[in-house]
Amino acid sequence: MSTSTRKRNVHEGNKETTESNEVNPQNGSQTDPQKVKTKKDVPSCCWNQLALCARSDSPLAVLRPLMIAMEISCHGLLWIVGSMTTLLCTHKLHHAQIVFNLIFGLVADLIIVGFLKCVIRRPRPSLNDMDMIATVPMDQYSFPSGHATRATLLTLFFADRVFVSNSKPMLIIAIWSVLVCISRLLLGRHHLSDVIMGCVIGTIEYYCLVLVWLSEGTCVRILQPVFGRFL
Repeated sequence: MSTSTRKRNVHEGNKETTESNEVNPQNGSQTDPQKVKTKKDVPSCCWNQLALCARSDSPLAVLRPLMIAMEISCHGLLWIVGSMTTLLCTHKLHHAQIVFNLIFGLVADLIIVGFLKCVIRRPRPSLNDMDMIATVPMDQYSFPSGHATRATLLTLFFADRVFVSNSKPMLIIAIWSVLVCISRLLLGRHHLSDVIMGCVIGTIEYYCLVLVWLSEGTCVRILQPVFGRFL
């Protein structure tokens, strides 16, 4: 090997060594290529640490079926269909008024949450699996949590309009509402702020419902074609 060839190889080797030990200008430390992490290696949000039931290999995966059951129990379609069925079966005007106002509140909640999701378009946490049932395109967005708004709305509704003097059913409903909100985090469906703001929005929705509460007379005019023989 000639002298010029050896010098060229030594120069290239020194250049590679210099590049591998390149100093980070921000902190003056050397950069180790083996320790450099890509964006995919770093969690997109610290709240992913709360998603303990997000997947089958998660730390609390054993609780995933329970959390999914809580999710389904607060599904908007389930509550609207159930409320409409109850309305068709009721024979008393006072009961019909309560159920009809509940349906009105549930539909308003779906519209408000859907509008906010479409406007804000916040992505769901990275650990979330889109395996929810009966979803619509806007459900790909995270803010606010529709389950949190609905659970809060229903809790306040039942406490103020149904179980006014009976605390035992309300205790069960309150526990259910808390579990629904917790499930949104453990399943990785939402960020913490989505759930908190969902509870705030659900509270505002209920008190707005109280302000526009439909009277018995209004319910009679709306329901007369179907419930004329009972009203």
